[in-house]
Amino acid sequence: MKLGISKSEFCRRTLLSEKTYERIKYGQLADRPKPETVMQFCVGLGLSLEESENLFNAAGYYLGGCKLHEAYRELLSMNDSLTIYECNDVLRHLELPLLARWIEIS
Repeated sequence: MKLGISKSEFCRRTLLSEKTYERIKYGQLADRPKPETVMQFCVGLGLSLEESENLFNAAGYYLGGCKLHEAYRELLSMNDSLTIYECNDVLRHLELPLLARWIEIS
């Protein structure tokens, strides 16, 4: 997949690690990446709901059927300018697991 942005920009926008970037770039990402990784990719790159649903489906997930995935679908349908931090605010309010948990300060 051609991203069209630099590694540093990808990592800044998605809050994914350089290691994850390299695994995506070279097609070495796990067959079924974690749903939060897929969500960070979608949000960070500003993918449309349709593009995001296709990516989730390709990763083996359906955006619905559980509270977390329904929340992801709702966040992705809001608009394409949400940040990971804004998503985390909503997820925190809903008492759901956060994206990029490593950035959160306890």
